[in-house]
Amino acid sequence: ARPIGEENYRFFLWFLFIHVSMCVYGALMLYILLRGEVMDSSDLFLTALVHVLWERRWIAGAFLLMCVVTAVLGAFFMFHLWLTAMGMTTNEYYKWREIKAWHKEATETYQKALKSGAISPNGGTALASSRASGMTYHRIMSKRGPSEKDEEE
Repeated sequence: ARPIGEENYRFFLWFLFIHVSMCVYGALMLYILLRGEVMDSSDLFLTALVHVLWERRWIAGAFLLMCVVTAVLGAFFMFHLWLTAMGMTTNEYYKWREIKAWHKEATETYQKALKSGAISPNGGTALASSRASGMTYHRIMSKRGPSEKDEEE
């Protein structure tokens, strides 16, 4: 069974590109419209700007919305371009991020156990008290992990 998104990624990227382009175009047209109204006014620039933004608040609101949507959608598009360049899917990215976080935490736990003397660098217990508690490298590392398989050892 093939995944739903297999070989559809280029269409998804094209979809995102088109929508980012449309948002940029919409924001640009609203900017030109508002700028034209400000420039046509005979008042001082700041006074004219405030007047136009108040009189055309719906257009100004639409412009602000288009700018925010363009930024968010553009960042989403860039993220997916980066994923494509790395040869990863979104699911793989998030799973690797989780694994890296687990590895960092497990390494810190191991380093703390080494510093406290609970285990020795060769994997055996360093102190009699830690032998009694069964504290070994493998048990420390398997307390938390991405799978339950490690805990069976």
